[in-house]
Amino acid sequence: MEMRQLKYFIEIVNSKSFSKAATTLYTTQPALTKSIKLLEDELGFKLIDRSTSYFKLTDKGATVFRISTESQKIPPPLPVVR
Repeated sequence: MEMRQLKYFIEIVNSKSFSKAATTLYTTQPALTKSIKLLEDELGFKLIDRSTSYFKLTDKGATVFRISTESQKIPPPLPVVR
């Protein structure tokens, strides 16, 4: 799992659209789709329900989103002073 994939996932959820997220992230919609598909394959479950005409997270997708956004609030570790 790459941080870039989580960044993409978070932006897709916030935008509720792959196309809008692609514009915001200065990338293409196919690149986002591929990145999320690879993330889903690695995790072993779907994050976004693509069977409907509107944007919907799966239950596990909602959990990953919550954990991902919470982890971004953690400040980086302080440097070690010797």
